[in-house]
Amino acid sequence: MADYRSIPGPSPSRGGDSVANVLHFSSDPLEYMSRARRKYGDVTALVRGGNDSLYVHNPDCPGTIFAFGPRQNEKILREADTFHSASLIASLLPRGSEALRRITTGLFSYNGAEHRRQRQLVWPPFHRKSVEAFCRVTGEVVENFIGGWKPETVVDVELEMKRLVLQVVWKTFFGVDSSSVPELAALTEEWLKRLPNLGKTWSPNLPGSPLHRICEEAEIIEQEIRKIIQAPDSGGPPRSVLSLLKASRDEQGEGLSEEELVGHGFSMLMAGYETTANAVTWSLFLLVNHPAVLSDLHEELQGHLGGEAPPAERIGRLSLLDLTVKESLRILPPASLGWRIAARETGLGEYEIPAGTEVIYSPFHTHHSPELYREPECFRPGRWEHLRPSPYEYLPFSAGPRMCLGASFATQTIKVILSLLVQRFRFEIPPGTRVDYELGITLFPKQGLPLRLREQDSRFAEGKREVTGTIRKLVKLC
Repeated sequence: MADYRSIPGPSPSRGGDSVANVLHFSSDPLEYMSRARRKYGDVTALVRGGNDSLYVHNPDCPGTIFAFGPRQNEKILREADTFHSASLIASLLPRGSEALRRITTGLFSYNGAEHRRQRQLVWPPFHRKSVEAFCRVTGEVVENFIGGWKPETVVDVELEMKRLVLQVVWKTFFGVDSSSVPELAALTEEWLKRLPNLGKTWSPNLPGSPLHRICEEAEIIEQEIRKIIQAPDSGGPPRSVLSLLKASRDEQGEGLSEEELVGHGFSMLMAGYETTANAVTWSLFLLVNHPAVLSDLHEELQGHLGGEAPPAERIGRLSLLDLTVKESLRILPPASLGWRIAARETGLGEYEIPAGTEVIYSPFHTHHSPELYREPECFRPGRWEHLRPSPYEYLPFSAGPRMCLGASFATQTIKVILSLLVQRFRFEIPPGTRVDYELGITLFPKQGLPLRLREQDSRFAEGKREVTGTIRKLVKLC
């Protein structure tokens, strides 16, 4: 195999360091990676010759590489003992921030045999029957939330979907209404908004600093979640993810500790709320810009549901809804990039990969490969009537032994929310709307997504208007 330092990639800056490359990458990771793939191929370096660690602090990191396409996806994701997962929060942890460490220690933080044990313990809430049992309560939360929306007003769909999905998560994961824990719910919402910004600028852990505030609030969040965990169960059938986690046992009959319950519960909230909310947001954006698809979807939903939320047994009959969600997750996957760390020396393509190398794979670029998807920038749900891609050709929830446990739960939640929104309202793009994308941990509209609410009058063509912004680099609004 060729030496690691021969992996092609953009040149370092004139001073020989990688700072300029990292800044260019950080400003638009998708565009930086697209250019690298076009110029250098399926295995490229963030900067030729290596760089300091990008996402996870590691003084021995030789550099960051990009791996594109199904072949590389399969190697990285199947060989979980070679390509380790790492929490992106870990690099932010200062000394003494034990509460922050505990509430962010979920499955992302484990590898090897311990990951397999933890995954076995965390699996019960995500069995098919368990997921279906949450369908009704999800519908109730959505009904209550959108009941406060008024036609003829403009809502920021991105912001509203995050609030809505957080309410769904509180009810389904922890078994509590967010209204019953208003201070905790409000603190968590604000905390989650501010957390990603810590990675953009260095912050000392000093009183009054953003990082110190995050750590202090993590202690409050942990204490409140422990109170929910310690509350006695109702004695009836388990009705939340938490109750199922508390009852779970491994082959030796051991369950999760309270600390593990805190970590898994809150990590699931963190991982699930933003990806699911952004999936609904992008789906609405794509539907409003494709009124013929939206009209057909509305007809299907009305025919099967008559304005109501879908019960679990009917979701499988909503074929166009299924195709629509699949296509939305293909063209604008919220989890557009994935990260791994080489735990030992290995290889990708024709190149040696030393231990400690950061490896970034890309569901987004896989989903936009013309070799796999004809006219990949076009939103065409009908393509899924005949497509049967492999798990490494279509991976909105990753793939392999670390595939997202909550994939079915998230998909069901997306479908329930969309089915009610499309039946109750007609959405309209306000004149002069600009939509720029940004990729942090997830892909989201940078300035939000304003949409005007109308009574559902089926005049879908009137909802589409010219949209400007960088989103047009990712999607052809045909």
